Amino acid sequence: MSKIAKNSTPNLSLRAKMPKYFRVAAALLLGATILAVGFGFYTARNRSAFRLKSEHARLSNEVVAEVNGYERLETDGDIPKYLIKADRAITYSDNHQELENVFLQVYDQQAATSDKLTAANALYVPEENKNFTIYMTGNVDIQTKDDLHATTEQITYTKANETADSDEAVEFSHNNVKGRAKGAQIKIAEKRLELISSVEIESYNSAGDVREGRVTSGSASFDQAAQMIEFRENVDGSFVNGDRTISVNSQRAEVHFASVDKSSPTLESVKMFDSVLIRSSQNGGKPTKIDAAFAKYDKLKDRFDLSGGVNIETVEGEQSTHASASEISYEEGSGRIALNGNAEASQADALVRGDHIDAELNSLRKLKKATARGNAYLKQVSSARTTEISSAELNATFDDNQVLATATSTGQSTAVLTPTTASDYTLVRLEVPDAIRVWFKGVGLIDRMQTDGRSTLQLNAANNDQNSANKKLMADSIRTFFDAEGKQIQKASYR
Repeated sequence: MSKIAKNSTPNLSLRAKMPKYFRVAAALLLGATILAVGFGFYTARNRSAFRLKSEHARLSNEVVAEVNGYERLETDGDIPKYLIKADRAITYSDNHQELENVFLQVYDQQAATSDKLTAANALYVPEENKNFTIYMTGNVDIQTKDDLHATTEQITYTKANETADSDEAVEFSHNNVKGRAKGAQIKIAEKRLELISSVEIESYNSAGDVREGRVTSGSASFDQAAQMIEFRENVDGSFVNGDRTISVNSQRAEVHFASVDKSSPTLESVKMFDSVLIRSSQNGGKPTKIDAAFAKYDKLKDRFDLSGGVNIETVEGEQSTHASASEISYEEGSGRIALNGNAEASQADALVRGDHIDAELNSLRKLKKATARGNAYLKQVSSARTTEISSAELNATFDDNQVLATATSTGQSTAVLTPTTASDYTLVRLEVPDAIRVWFKGVGLIDRMQTDGRSTLQLNAANNDQNSANKKLMADSIRTFFDAEGKQIQKASYR
């Protein structure tokens, strides 16, 4: 019995310590569980910062390696394909990686040039044929081989199509063009930048110190190869050409850049589509107003090419000059304006109309002269009379006060002088086969008229003059002179 009691003492001691061992094991197991949960939460937290594609929603959580100062160069034979560097890399069982302070360099086929991307964090997912998708977040910086620089807070880069997508605010620059938008798709291989919404783009001169233009729109596309930006939805822009500012509104627009020096292209032209409104002002003065369905502004030639119900109004001074036609070409700097199709130009009390009009404006953007061809017509209205001339072709000149100075018709022509009050003056009608020339000396006042070719002058007496009768004169040429007031015919000579 004493022997049995002696051997049982250690067993009793072990039994007494078993609860302690269980408590220690449980504590160790709990600690390991907490660590595992914490690590899982850490990795899940990092992963949740990335907006994953559906095919990457179930990535592995099993860590197989962790490396500080990570670097990996992927090659195709001796040709490098891409290089990844990171301060820290965690590799999982499915070979995807989480990277900190990452640098990515993607080479072209000849490894002569490359695109460079950096970010605070990244999630790298390898794919077949040495392709991959990488999710980058935190101070994302993109430098393409074609000199496009973009920054944002998050992107998804797919190597297979060399495209970087972002839903965040994006800022970019390319040569002397820079801008920003909410969301973008950078199609690096296509040299195209798609801007999703809230677009604002500015362009600068070749030196980069003077802004040439600024445009905002709902969305836009920047084609780097074609050096063209297409703006879509509610386009609002402003452009500078010397001392003039051109403000534009339209539903869609294209901005083209000159390709003389691709390293620093300058603004070349702007095309505007649908409900185009243009306001052009010099040194902050009153603007010229242009409405059209389509407009192209050639900055280098300082010319507007307009179509679709075009209307132009200059508002320098108290009285406006108006021009309208189906198509108009307007060189604002030189003052030349060409109107085609239902063309009409007017100012003060004078109007010129025709199938086509070539006009010239003075320095104050007033009509200086106008030539109408095809169904040409001129009309001047005053308190005393209305003067009308119709012919195949007609030339009119204006003085500095916008008053009609001379009018010359070519071809079969008719001139009619109609008194405002039928009882006051004589109605005059001229019909000629070759030409009529009229010299004015004030609004509604005529100095003299001359005809070429077999002419007919018809004079209809005032209604209240019982001593006067209607008269008709026919001759090869008639010269008619008016009195000092320019209201009544004083004399006529003929041959």
